[in-house]
Amino acid sequence: MKKERILITVKTYPNISSKYTELVCTAGFRDDGSWVRIYPVPFRLLSDDKQFKKYTYIRVPIRKNNSDSRPESYKIENTEEIEILNHIDTANNWEKRKDIVFKNKVYTNLQEIIDGANKYRKISLVTFKPTKILNIYADKNGNETYTDEEIRKFKNANNSLFSSDILENMPKIPYKFKIEFLDDSNKKSKMTILDWEFLQLYLTYRVKKKFSQISAKKKVIEQLEYFRDKKDIYFFLGTTSRFDGWASNPFTIIGIFYPKKEIGYTASLF
Repeated sequence: MKKERILITVKTYPNISSKYTELVCTAGFRDDGSWVRIYPVPFRLLSDDKQFKKYTYIRVPIRKNNSDSRPESYKIENTEEIEILNHIDTANNWEKRKDIVFKNKVYTNLQEIIDGANKYRKISLVTFKPTKILNIYADKNGNETYTDEEIRKFKNANNSLFSSDILENMPKIPYKFKIEFLDDSNKKSKMTILDWEFLQLYLTYRVKKKFSQISAKKKVIEQLEYFRDKKDIYFFLGTTSRFDGWASNPFTIIGIFYPKKEIGYTASLF
């Protein structure tokens, strides 16, 4: 099978899975700027030499995921054949990253992407430029510990792979971090952030630095507010398989692209 070269720009926080142990949604760009979603990926079960960082090119054998109706969805044919290539740095205000991220359309209208996903079934991954970010907040979402029932189901389905270390290294985050913003028609939306980078930031403060839940949550919000005020913010938006094709807004924020603001610079908006 032919391998494809993909620049990984999205890694979502792992979800516990009865079938795959843990699931990470990864996505990125081919050389022509087209999107590819690679799902599911049991990321931390990959050998160390197969685990890739964001903004790293990988070469990987993929095939269309026939169980996923989203047009950009593919599966890795054989994880042992993942090749880690070069990492793209942030030099010259993310110049090389911009070259690929902005190669194709940057959307600014919510209804256009919702129609593209639900009505026309043409897109489920987009780069989106919000007109204005109104608010950043977090909703309480359960607690930090797995229930006995969750552990039992996980263990029964993954008996040969089961290790308490897996759950310890994949702690539950008791908040949903959300961004409220306007598009170019002043349509308002609230979207949940699934980006591993920002959810890991919560864990850094909560677990490593021993902050309280409220203080760790505040640190994430402060970081996002700093980016809102100081950075040129773009969202990588993706539909979830559960809501794709029918929900009033099937998109979530699966990644944030945040070079510095540059006077007079505008991405390709067409």
